[in-house]
Amino acid sequence: MLKMLKIIITASFTILMSLSAAAADGEKTNCRMESSGNVAIYGGYASCYANGVRLSKYFSNTPAFSQIIREYRNGTYLQCQANIPFSHYETVTREVCDYKPTGSFRLDHHGYSTSFYLNPKDSDGSVVSSKIWLDNVLLSAGYGTVHDYYGQNSYMLKAEIVDNDGHKTTIYKSFQVQSMRDKCGGAGYC
Repeated sequence: MLKMLKIIITASFTILMSLSAAAADGEKTNCRMESSGNVAIYGGYASCYANGVRLSKYFSNTPAFSQIIREYRNGTYLQCQANIPFSHYETVTREVCDYKPTGSFRLDHHGYSTSFYLNPKDSDGSVVSSKIWLDNVLLSAGYGTVHDYYGQNSYMLKAEIVDNDGHKTTIYKSFQVQSMRDKCGGAGYC
């Protein structure tokens, strides 16, 4: 019996400040089976000779055209290589999927400020757009720096990443910044 051949082909393309290979695929979407050609199938009785003795065996459908036949006769192990007769062709299919884009935030902490950068990725194409919000305020770039003078401390980043297939992914990241106000006893200036 022929097992279905599954091949997932992905190409890694990435867009951001630097071009780098995608570390992991996003979520599978729009998966489908596609034909990738035909394979010869062999099956039936095959025979061969070992030390002048004819060995014969029935083989179920297989893509292998040759098999070893082994038998134990009269206290001796016999074996030979037999060619299996051609049976038919079968269509081979493979699973092909699109992948949603992925992304991550990189945070760099510098005392009373934190810089953040969005790193969008698409393993099967390219990122065509990305938007980033800091505490629900849309930013014009995929990076920024938060300086905390007044003691808010906690912030929320949100990003929407869209790839060339129109698939969208939303990611979130919360972070904290040490406040000058907390360190300086509420004055904000030390």
